[in-house]
Amino acid sequence: MNILTTAFFGIGTVMANYREKGILRRYQVTTVRPWMVLTAQTVQGTFIFTISAVIILIFGFLIFDLHVPKYLGSTLLEILLSLAAFFPFGLLINSIAKTVRTASAISSLALNLMIFLSGATFPKWSYHSLARSRCP
Repeated sequence: MNILTTAFFGIGTVMANYREKGILRRYQVTTVRPWMVLTAQTVQGTFIFTISAVIILIFGFLIFDLHVPKYLGSTLLEILLSLAAFFPFGLLINSIAKTVRTASAISSLALNLMIFLSGATFPKWSYHSLARSRCP
C-alpha cells in the first residue's frame, strides 16, 4: 500500500503538477536533463517510502509484536523490485494526465482497483463468480 500511494500520489501527481505549472518547460532551457528530474523524483519517492515504512515498522514492533523477517536480504530485494515496478506506473499516470486533478483521479481509480482486485479489502472467496474469475 505504501509503495502504491508513494508511486501514484508522490511521483505521478507531483510530476503532473510540475507540468501544469510550467516547471518542466523551464528545465528545458537549463542544463538539467529529463533523466535528472526523473532520478530526483525517484530518489525522493524512495526516501519518503523509507521514512513511512520505518514508522509503520516501529508501530508494528511496538503494538502488534511484529518480528524481523527470517530472510531480511530477500525481503529488501523484494521491496526494491516493487519500487522499480510501481514507480513507472506513477510516471505513466503523469504521461496520461494533463492536470493535477486528472492525475489524482487516475491515481485514485488505479489504486482502488488494485486494492479491491488483490483481495486486500475483501477475501476473494466473497466475490461474485465473475469477479473471482478475473482476479489472480
